[in-house]
Amino acid sequence: MVHNYTVPPSVSRLDAIAREVEAQWAAARRRVPVRRRALRAKGTNKEQFTGILCMLDQPSDKAPGGSEGHRVIIPSAVARGKLLTLRQMPVNVSQDFKDHDKHTVVGVVQEAWVDGSRLMVSGLLYDKNEQSLVARIQANKHQLGMSYEVSSCVVADTAASVWTLTDFEFTGCAILDRSYAAYQSTAIAARAGARGR
Repeated sequence: MVHNYTVPPSVSRLDAIAREVEAQWAAARRRVPVRRRALRAKGTNKEQFTGILCMLDQPSDKAPGGSEGHRVIIPSAVARGKLLTLRQMPVNVSQDFKDHDKHTVVGVVQEAWVDGSRLMVSGLLYDKNEQSLVARIQANKHQLGMSYEVSSCVVADTAASVWTLTDFEFTGCAILDRSYAAYQSTAIAARAGARGR
């Protein structure tokens, strides 16, 4: 007689009570509908923006922070040489739009270019991580501007009433109420898909 041990026995080894419980479970699984949920998280952290970061070859309207009360000029030739240092720099915002807040990062700069006398930037806002702040930026963009953050500054003449920067490194920028910005003609356009050079 030959036995095939790879074929399971045709008779269940469960006792009668166990077989009944198994049958009830199987019937219950057939009756319960499968509920499928679609998760719709808002935002992608890829909300585009374009902005005027500052004006070039002309004095700032106000003294930027750290300039010891001096208005500042950034020559366009110097700015062109620093465009790469703006890429991947953080964009921050304060809750009241009145100042910089490096602890509240709402985006990142991806591109920078010079357009005439304007230093332009574009990038992404984190509309998922900072949903309420980005929504407020979109709602108030008509009155918002931008402000740069720099370090390692070299001033042509510290005795001058207006400081001309001959060297520096960009470390980030902020979105804030235009009236608090050093340059009053800065601006930001959230959801702007076009970028120029």
